Amino acid sequence: MDNEKLIYHAIVTKFQNDEYVAHYSSSGIDVFESGSTLSEAIAKLQSILEFTLYNMIEDGKQLPPTTDEEKLSYLEANKKANEYVITVSTDVAAIHKNFGKTSIKKTISIPQYMDTWIEKNNISLSKYLQSKIEQDIITY
Repeated sequence: MDNEKLIYHAIVTKFQNDEYVAHYSSSGIDVFESGSTLSEAIAKLQSILEFTLYNMIEDGKQLPPTTDEEKLSYLEANKKANEYVITVSTDVAAIHKNFGKTSIKKTISIPQYMDTWIEKNNISLSKYLQSKIEQDIITY
């Protein structure tokens, strides 16, 4: 599930003062962000949406379903002249990488020959292990 693409569609409204407000609403999530440019509003919406999804994952809640054809058609058909339908795409691995940055101290046990090899090669066990786990997450 970590690499499964999560694709959501939202509405961006352009106001007369050239401010853009991006809005995503579905399955109990209702988030807004604004920006002085279209790209800024979209980037800020993506960030707050990913943060909201991260909190849902941490709380064990089910993520909202991705946008289907019917919802996308509805959004396109009902948008106003000053509105754009946008796509926000992410995945669970990216969400964890962006918001799950708190370091957790763990104690591990390894055989002595591994410890000798690590010290002899001046390798940071923490960085090495993080790198290997990151590779596994990407390929999982």
